Amino acid sequence: MGARSRATCLLGLDLLRLLFSISRDAPREEDTNRKAAQKDANAMATQRALRTPTFWALAVCFTTFAALTFHLVPLMAERRVSPVLMLTTMAAIGPAQVLARVLWPIVHIHKIWNQRLPAANRKASHW
Repeated sequence: MGARSRATCLLGLDLLRLLFSISRDAPREEDTNRKAAQKDANAMATQRALRTPTFWALAVCFTTFAALTFHLVPLMAERRVSPVLMLTTMAAIGPAQVLARVLWPIVHIHKIWNQRLPAANRKASHW
């Protein structure tokens, strides 16, 4: 069997698979109702999220971080920072995020622990 024959066979199999998936994925009435209900639920959840300050704080943080990382190299180049320091700075961002994600629960648990202990039993904390 030559290359052309194999390609023709694969094309035929792909066409059969395509026809099968089209016939199988025909919209059904219950799917349409379910999708409409899901769309309404998503719209309500979006409206609820847009009214919370947490959503807007996260939006500002993500936008600021994206803008900072996108513009960090041009800003550093403008200030004539060496390429080695630029690369080191950009490479440190990822591990710093991982470290922050590891340390955040530890700091949070420490704060909760100090709040639950009676004041007489608490040691002075620098947190």
